[in-house]
Amino acid sequence: MLFRSNYNVYGQIGTARFQEEQFGDLSLTNIRNALQVTPQSGAGPYSCITTPAEGPPCVPLDIFNGFGSITPDMSKYIDTIGIQVGYTREEVASADVNGDLGRWGGKSPWAKDPIAADFGVEWRDEQLEFDSDHSLQIGDLAGFGGASPSQPLSGIHVAEGFTEFRVPIIQDAPFFQDLTAELGYRYSVYSPGGTTNTWKADLEWQVTDDFKFRGGMNRAVRAPNVIELFTPVNDVNFSGVDPCSANGHKEGLNGPNCATVPNNGAALLNCPADQCQEEVGGNAGLKPEEAITYTAGMVITPSFIENFSATIDFYDIKIQHFISTISPTLTLTECYGPNATTASEAFFCPLVTRDPTTHAIWAFQTSFVQGTNLNTGYLKAQGVDFGMNWAKDLDDWGMTGDGSITVNFIGTLSTQKIEEPLPGLGTYDCIGLYGATCGVPEPEWRHKVRVTWTSPWDIDFSANWRFMGESHVDSNSNNPLLGGGPGTDVGPDNHINVYNWLDLSADWHISPNVDLRGGVNNVLGVDPPILTNTTTPLPLGNANTYLGTYDALGRQVFIAAPL
Repeated sequence: MLFRSNYNVYGQIGTARFQEEQFGDLSLTNIRNALQVTPQSGAGPYSCITTPAEGPPCVPLDIFNGFGSITPDMSKYIDTIGIQVGYTREEVASADVNGDLGRWGGKSPWAKDPIAADFGVEWRDEQLEFDSDHSLQIGDLAGFGGASPSQPLSGIHVAEGFTEFRVPIIQDAPFFQDLTAELGYRYSVYSPGGTTNTWKADLEWQVTDDFKFRGGMNRAVRAPNVIELFTPVNDVNFSGVDPCSANGHKEGLNGPNCATVPNNGAALLNCPADQCQEEVGGNAGLKPEEAITYTAGMVITPSFIENFSATIDFYDIKIQHFISTISPTLTLTECYGPNATTASEAFFCPLVTRDPTTHAIWAFQTSFVQGTNLNTGYLKAQGVDFGMNWAKDLDDWGMTGDGSITVNFIGTLSTQKIEEPLPGLGTYDCIGLYGATCGVPEPEWRHKVRVTWTSPWDIDFSANWRFMGESHVDSNSNNPLLGGGPGTDVGPDNHINVYNWLDLSADWHISPNVDLRGGVNNVLGVDPPILTNTTTPLPLGNANTYLGTYDALGRQVFIAAPL
């Protein structure tokens, strides 16, 4: 043997199945058939002009005589359902051997522990298949938002080899209780996707019992998954305004390039209810994302404060070839906006397909703004994470037998979230902003503070304070990539105030194997910010707020126990 070692071999297979049935929808095809009747004037009886070769016989549809004019037979003819099924599957096989290199001289002369090493290989296979019925494939469901095409069995394969080393450099020396480096390398072959490699170099320096410094640099790669690669392309609605429409002229969103669009400035181009069409879906030509990360921080465990520890960590992450989509609002702004350039028009205008008759971007299946997945420019995130833990026995404060108190704090100061949508286009920073381009709010500061009293009755009582800083709508930014400019958006949705939530909970240790937990989240019933899709297009549904960021349900009571 090369070194004292341990071996590990494992494999796993996982499948996630999807099945959805759409009930209560109407067939666009049958509606058209039922509305085209003969005779076209007179007192009837009416019959359908088009008699389908397959399916139920056409029943003329009466939409002109008020409530009750649609009979059960009419309703039955235009009613339809849609069925979608599919699955994703992952297979993994991995093997590695790890141990120390001490018997081969793998040890620093200033350290007592030898170098530890790990060598391994891994193989992964990911598959996706999706199938929808005929009505969904042709986009026949009224109000569904577009066609839902099928995707035949598609997948990716990857073979990897990797190694890691933990190298103690100095140990048990003055001001160097422990200085250790961690090194790693991984080589990957993707099919499709080509080859890539990743590495890491981290260093930890335990100065004394009270202080530890740590830092590192690593190169990470994330290959596109089967959802990003093979999701069927589909037309959906997005909340927005055509800059060349009457509404776009009214809001000052139009630029000189709108003059080339027929019906420029006409209400005909207005997206109904500000719902335009976007083409979304996967892209089999995606390449892996690549990131370089720098971290530096310290851990403080002062001996003069019992049961106390604190951490401060700086991070700087830059992701190249970021897999994302181009916001349709950004596409329209860069093609038709007042600040559009020749270069931006050359790239963005081909992403806009207008209806050949009306020249609108809201006509179903004939017009859209392309928003499929692609490798964009870069995303850079920078900030500082803070953490603190402290515990105190109440006996030390004269409260004998009253248990103990623990305090946990975690907070993040975000200093940058810079995105370059496309190489050379320019950048924008979304810290403190939200909206059509930046998406969910990105406040500069957020934190959680939890105080727990461990009582002498086997019950823990906790209070948790959640804080999220304020943010502003991105379209009021000076940056032309984010919208109209300062003061353009003067509606009620242009600002979200600071938010505070209080949660209370208890955990009763009934027996060594049984806990009863309960509590109230958002005790004060703080309502989420109420936003409108008109002013601030929301990416997360129709709840008129940012789900997952703010408590949309208000006060929530919960109780849980093991079965």
